[in-house]
Amino acid sequence: MTEIMFLDAATQCGVAEGPTDGQPHLYTVSFQARDDAHVFARAQGWLARRLSQPPIPKAIWIEEPQRGRWDNATYRLVGLGAALSGTAALFGVPVHFANVRTIRKFTLGRGDLPGNEAKCLAMRLARASGLEPANLDEADAWAGWFWARSLYRENDLLKRVNA
Repeated sequence: MTEIMFLDAATQCGVAEGPTDGQPHLYTVSFQARDDAHVFARAQGWLARRLSQPPIPKAIWIEEPQRGRWDNATYRLVGLGAALSGTAALFGVPVHFANVRTIRKFTLGRGDLPGNEAKCLAMRLARASGLEPANLDEADAWAGWFWARSLYRENDLLKRVNA
């Protein structure tokens, strides 16, 4: 059983974590704070507490910010990715960044869906799989986790076939 975590990293962070041979646990963590330094510190503190308790994920996947726009929100997303990946490194957990278009193409069938439409479709699909995301951030994290899970399952299958 490979435990993986997917983060829809934002001030309100959707989290999906669980074994690749089962369903993930979905939840939301708020990093809301009065300034970016505190947002990043909250993210680091949360992840450090989470990685101090089993089960420790084999890997963490983070949705990378979309390219092309550089505004305050993008800087915050890049900073959160850096803060979270640095914290994971202290615990020896590798971090990978995932392209949102790749995730949407695999999970939703189209990589070019607009954000809100994609999140609503992810919500419907997560519910169809038996989960109840509390919000669109959790649904987005589920879509990313579902995609990341496929990478591990495919790798496990290839190992069995080549053994």
